[in-house]
Amino acid sequence: MTDTQAAAYAAAVAKLLYAHGPSPRERLIAGCLAFGLSEEQANTIVERGLALSLYVVDPATGHLRAPQSLRREPTAFLGDGIIDPRKDPDVARRLAILRVLLSTAPVAMWAVDQAGYIIYYEGKALEGLGLQDGQFVGQSFQEVFGQHACAPYVARAFGGEIVEVSWEYGGIIWQNWCFPLKNAAGEVELVSLVSMDVTEARHAEQELRERLTTIERQQRVISELSTPIIEVWDKVLALPLLGVVDSTRAAMVMTNLLAEVVNKASQFILLDLTGVEAVDTATAGYMLDLLRAVRLLGAEGIITGIRPSVAQTMVTLGVDLGGIVTHATLRQGLQHCLRGLRQGGK
Repeated sequence: MTDTQAAAYAAAVAKLLYAHGPSPRERLIAGCLAFGLSEEQANTIVERGLALSLYVVDPATGHLRAPQSLRREPTAFLGDGIIDPRKDPDVARRLAILRVLLSTAPVAMWAVDQAGYIIYYEGKALEGLGLQDGQFVGQSFQEVFGQHACAPYVARAFGGEIVEVSWEYGGIIWQNWCFPLKNAAGEVELVSLVSMDVTEARHAEQELRERLTTIERQQRVISELSTPIIEVWDKVLALPLLGVVDSTRAAMVMTNLLAEVVNKASQFILLDLTGVEAVDTATAGYMLDLLRAVRLLGAEGIITGIRPSVAQTMVTLGVDLGGIVTHATLRQGLQHCLRGLRQGGK
């Protein structure tokens, strides 16, 4: 057993003493034996904890207990040794920040040593799994998580790679960062993992995506309803325009209409402006471009339903409708088409 593993077990023993009060040395030794350790290893662990002042011997009873002068762990394992924060204020501040983070944010931190033992396991996020701080400390990573999705990423981190990955465990979605911690010789001594519970954020993200999909679907339906292409007679299509025609809508109308002209082998296209209350230069340009494109496909474009105000605006703008058939109503335009079809059939 390495000093690192012994310190990790001693820290776990210290947590029990802080939580449950003094305990006979023999009971703690028996607990270590229950984990499969030898008696020599168990004694090494207890002596290691005493040497690090993780706990002390009660002179009255001989039991091991937490130091009365400090009701929290006085030392912290930082990967390359044991540092006493009482002797290093900077380390104490960093540990205080880390403690606040682990006790308030939905994160968990854990570490695995070269021998494959879990030497650190702590964080508020563990509550969602029904786990406690230090619960797996001293246990084999392979036995606890060997079959879990995290195993190959931990192996990659031991190879020197920093890995960011997400997985699901215990019904919780975790965002994880696995990174190697190297010693002075450049060897990977530990792999540390930071896991963050992102379940709520992922669900909110999924809900937002579903809402965006719904909105896009609704927009497509609205666009189709606002520019419906109607087959009013064999080889006759009607396109009633409503509201304002902008560049995006005009492009969609032209694409859909030209496709229908080809699919239906249409000969006449009725562009009905009954629902258009006002036009500008751009709108008038869109309509003329549409009629020219229809003509290139061998069909005739007809404008119907121009309102007096729209007609006046088009004259003022200088819109040239020369060569384009116009009718006051859609009915008159349809009659024009039917006459054309009869004449073409003779």
